[in-house]
Amino acid sequence: MNKDEKLSGFEIVTISTLLMVGTGILSLPRFLIEASEVDTWLIILSGGIILAIVAFIYGYIISRFPGKGYFEILSITLTRPIAYILSTIYIIYIIILMGLNIRIFAEVLKGSLFPMTPIEIIILAMILTGGYGARLGLETLGRFAKLLFLVMTPVTIIMFSLACFDADFSNLLPIFKISFEELAFAVPRVFYSFIGFDAILILGMFLYNPQDAKKTGPTSVALVTLLYLFINTVTLAKFGAKQTLVLVWPTLNLIRSIDIPLAFIEDMTSIGASLWVFSVFMSYLPNCMANSVLLGQMTGCRENNFFSVCQLPLIYLTAMLPSNITHIYVILDGTTKYLGPLFLFIVPTLILIVIGMKGLKNKVVKSES
Repeated sequence: MNKDEKLSGFEIVTISTLLMVGTGILSLPRFLIEASEVDTWLIILSGGIILAIVAFIYGYIISRFPGKGYFEILSITLTRPIAYILSTIYIIYIIILMGLNIRIFAEVLKGSLFPMTPIEIIILAMILTGGYGARLGLETLGRFAKLLFLVMTPVTIIMFSLACFDADFSNLLPIFKISFEELAFAVPRVFYSFIGFDAILILGMFLYNPQDAKKTGPTSVALVTLLYLFINTVTLAKFGAKQTLVLVWPTLNLIRSIDIPLAFIEDMTSIGASLWVFSVFMSYLPNCMANSVLLGQMTGCRENNFFSVCQLPLIYLTAMLPSNITHIYVILDGTTKYLGPLFLFIVPTLILIVIGMKGLKNKVVKSES
């Protein structure tokens, strides 16, 4: 990967969209019901609006520093020592997320499709495939993301629409019963399912037109918000709040429940699992590339492909660290609770404040002269 590689606005949209739709989609309905048994659609919508605003801020930062990498932007705005500290923490944070998400991925596949396969083999297969894919470059990633997006979108819509036939939409009632306090408490639970789109700040330097960044981020968040609204609505209509609450991965159970009379496809689980495998792979691959780009900027290396391989042992160790499913979500919750807001909100806000202060200072200097 080098600065000569470029991505179109549509490629960034597809990469960002697939990046966000990873393992979080499996448990999102349950997480929302744990926070509030009513108006979960309003929680998703509120979270999506907040993150769309954040994504616009990301785009604004990228447009103000065309061709500059994330580390360079941090160095210019927050000083180089702070840039090194924040970049190192970010790399560790992303490695933890990649490892835990791959472990969830392996647990789901082992429980549903490959019960006799050792979980270590499933984890290694994903890590090594992603490590190889990360070395192929961003332009390859962009073309692959476009292909997957155009294939997966209609198939996903059709598949989940089939679950509506025997759903009871009265399970969504009552509406507008959630209090403001409950909404404020519940919205942060949605953010985990959007985690990853902060990689836009790293990959944004490869945009053909940096000004497009102000549109690509919000567009990606809007698409994912619509998808989550659709899947959450169908899941609750199908199972109801109480049953959804006791399901570990409600979305997976929803796919298993799809029954098409007289259809040549008897079980939709294999199709749903195949789509989800590609989705998880596309949430892992851009993050692996983003870490490689960031490491290359920190070390001053012109070629950073080999950093993709350097991460793999750490990702594997992180994936093998949790002892069970509960332990995975405990670590994931703790990591996203403390480091998520730092990189999702705090760091971009500080960059924005510094940009504003420098802009104001320049105006004062010009007026005095």
